[in-house]
Amino acid sequence: MNRYFETIFRSVNGQGGTVCDVVGDSMMALWAAAEPDSNLRVRSCLAALDIASAVDRFNRLQEGSCLHTRMGLHHGRISIGNVGGAGHYEYRAVGDVVNTAARLEGVNKQVGTQILVSEETIEGLDCFLTRKLGRFLLVGKTRPIVIHELVCRLEEANSVQKERASLFQEALAEYTARNWERASRLFREVLRINPADG
Repeated sequence: MNRYFETIFRSVNGQGGTVCDVVGDSMMALWAAAEPDSNLRVRSCLAALDIASAVDRFNRLQEGSCLHTRMGLHHGRISIGNVGGAGHYEYRAVGDVVNTAARLEGVNKQVGTQILVSEETIEGLDCFLTRKLGRFLLVGKTRPIVIHELVCRLEEANSVQKERASLFQEALAEYTARNWERASRLFREVLRINPADG
C-alpha cells in the first residue's frame, strides 16, 4: 500500500495538489486557492490522468492482484479547518464539494469508468477529451448533476477515442429525446468500437 500511495501521491504533487486525507486505500486531494482559478481545474484533471497512467504501470509490475483506482473530481467552494469534538480534531476540507467528489468516485463502479468529473470541473476547459454521460442524481442529493468521463488530454486523443465519444454523444441525445430505437443502434455501435466500454 505504501508503494501504491507513493505512486498516486507523486502525480498529485507533480500537478500542484495537496493530499489532505487518506482512509483505507483511498485518498483525497485538493487544488485550492482563495479566488477561482481555472488553471487549478486543469491541473486536477491532469493529475487524475497521470494517476491512471501511473497505476496502470504500477499494476503491470505487481504479481498477482492489481488495484482498481477510480476517481471523482468536483469544483466549487470548500471550507478548511478543524473538525471534530470530545478532544479529537482533524484539519480537513468539508462541504458539498467534498461529498460530491466522493459520490462521483463511486459512480465509476456502476458505469464502468475510471475518471468522472462534474460539468463544473471541466466547464470552459478545451484541453481534454471528455464524453458527457448524462444527468445523475447522486446519493444524498436533491438535484441531479451533469457528469462527464475524462478520457485523455485532447492532443493525445486518437481517432477511435474521438469517434467513440462523438457516437456516444449522439446516442445520448437520441436517448434523451426518447428515440429509443436510434439510441439503441448508436449505443451498439459504441460497443462495436470498444466491447469493454462500461
